[in-house]
Amino acid sequence: MLLRDQINADIASAMKGKDVIRLSALRMLKAAIMNKGVEKGHDLDDQEVLQVVASLINLHARGTEGEVAAAYASIQRRVDALAVVHRNHYAELEENRGVALRSIVAELTANLRATAPAHAQHLGITLDMIPAFITQDVAVPVAFLVTEIVELVMICDPNGIVAISLAPANAPGRAILTIESRRLGEDMCERHPGRARFERIVTGLARQLRSHLDYDGAAGRYQVEIAITADSLAAKKS
Repeated sequence: MLLRDQINADIASAMKGKDVIRLSALRMLKAAIMNKGVEKGHDLDDQEVLQVVASLINLHARGTEGEVAAAYASIQRRVDALAVVHRNHYAELEENRGVALRSIVAELTANLRATAPAHAQHLGITLDMIPAFITQDVAVPVAFLVTEIVELVMICDPNGIVAISLAPANAPGRAILTIESRRLGEDMCERHPGRARFERIVTGLARQLRSHLDYDGAAGRYQVEIAITADSLAAKKS
């Protein structure tokens, strides 16, 4: 589904649910997208829609400070995550094999480090991932899952290290994504005011992946099994 169509569906949902604030924001976004389409002389593709979203966030974030500015920065990171997936998706269209997961995660984590708050500028992120291709439907929740967990580590252990790995699963066409940071299971992180909301979000993302999110508090480790394409299996054997 195109992002423009998703926004229209969300508007209908907000109207049905009588969510006035959400409806107002979505209508403002739709108007901005339509205006930009008129300016460019064509319907916007997903990349262009994301550029409009980013511009609106930047506009409203100007002049903000403290928690409000941090909230806008957090929203922008999620828009960036979606933009990374779309860029890689369109780059791989001719190959028709899905998107390279390592490329997505590498670009995503570079963006996360570049936009980290001042206190988390020394956060380290390591990657140890087998070559694997995934569909866009898998790439989007994976990108959001990585973003959510890395952002929590920025708060709980801003000078720590996040280790992200991908290994073959026992079942064919499956791989295990692991995101680990030592202090995720410590009291500072476990008792963070936003932890309950965080857990709801990451559990929901795992459901989108049609999988279960395993958490090992002692190791500070999240694991989820994801689907990879047949080309990934060929790449591993070659």
